[in-house]
Amino acid sequence: MLLRKKWLRERYKLLVILRRRHLFYVLSIFSGVLSAVVVALDIWISATMIQNPAFFGLSLFFIGTILHISLLLLLSIDFKERRIGEFIDPLFRGIIIPKGELLKYLFLAGLSNAIASISYFVIIAELPDPSAVIPFTNLITGYLLIGDLLIEKERPAIIEIQSIFMVVFGALLVNLSGGEIDLIGLILVLGPLNLGSFGYIFFQKKARSLKNGTSYYDSINLRVWSLIFTSAIFIVTMPLIVRSISIIVESFKVALRFYLPLALDMLVTFFAYVLYIRALGLGKMSIVNALSSISVVISIPLTIILSIFIPSIYFLQIDLVTLLIKLIGIILMFIGIVSLSLSEVTAYIFIKVRKRKSMDILKELLRIDGIEYASATAGRYDLIVRVRLRTLGKAYEKIVDKLSKINGIEDFIWLSTLKEWERI
Repeated sequence: MLLRKKWLRERYKLLVILRRRHLFYVLSIFSGVLSAVVVALDIWISATMIQNPAFFGLSLFFIGTILHISLLLLLSIDFKERRIGEFIDPLFRGIIIPKGELLKYLFLAGLSNAIASISYFVIIAELPDPSAVIPFTNLITGYLLIGDLLIEKERPAIIEIQSIFMVVFGALLVNLSGGEIDLIGLILVLGPLNLGSFGYIFFQKKARSLKNGTSYYDSINLRVWSLIFTSAIFIVTMPLIVRSISIIVESFKVALRFYLPLALDMLVTFFAYVLYIRALGLGKMSIVNALSSISVVISIPLTIILSIFIPSIYFLQIDLVTLLIKLIGIILMFIGIVSLSLSEVTAYIFIKVRKRKSMDILKELLRIDGIEYASATAGRYDLIVRVRLRTLGKAYEKIVDKLSKINGIEDFIWLSTLKEWERI
């Protein structure tokens, strides 16, 4: 019995420790899986319960706000000397009230998400065939790549451009529809819908990069507060768009009537976004979004299953050629995702400097793009820096060349990491 308990304890230790890179992949891809489930739930609710897009959107945000606040309170409860929320995100320490830069970024994230959500519901309500233009939302990965490049002020690696192109183009092929593309609808997708989605991810990334004392802000609080801002803006704006104040009361009644399915929808959405935001803290926006694009593939079988059990959900019958194109799209997506996952490099550099030069050189090191952090040490080497870049060639080109030009560095050793682990 004692041996079995010891074995279980050791197994638990292995479960809570995961390679950092693998953790990044798991968070990104699983958030995509949950997003596909959200799409299926949206289809189920809109087809069988709430056909009006405006009512559906407002009732979803009513229930979502209540549910998210309730979850935040629940996850703040202590359990075995830890907050329950720490099992989802180890950085969680309870409820925080955003202020300063954090408040600014969360409000901007909420505003961006509200713009994207309003654009989406306008497209669904007004366009005769929304399925012909919605696939262009997959181009958001390209927007995020440009955002990454602007933040890092560097050219993308060739393998990265190829990989993201394969993911985006593959997603477009998977979503291929025989419908006619509406010009206004396409402008709405490429404009406010995609730009709003980009803004939400960008500002969540900025918020996740801020420090709360000695650690970063947790993904749970970031998701809840940005959702609260999104809901407030969406609820205020929608009556102006439909030119009816009474829609607020009617939507609230609809929300109470279909509370359980709406709550299930927003519960899955909560975990999908929490995992996504956690992944943003570990990697680049474009790569996180590319990995989570797996939702495009998973949503197809889920929609087929729904169409079998719910006759009111119509699943488009496709011919052999279209099916082949979709399969090619799936293959392109997976190749692109694998290529992206293999391109990133992490390394540690051990640096020996001249006497009384460590702190000056430390400041210079932290100005170099690609260096995540630097530490002063006692022993054979004076400084240790951690490097994270997309390719090994780019890392040498950017880092080693700049190190060799810093006055005061006597010697350094570059060690590329093979594996990394992180407690989850």
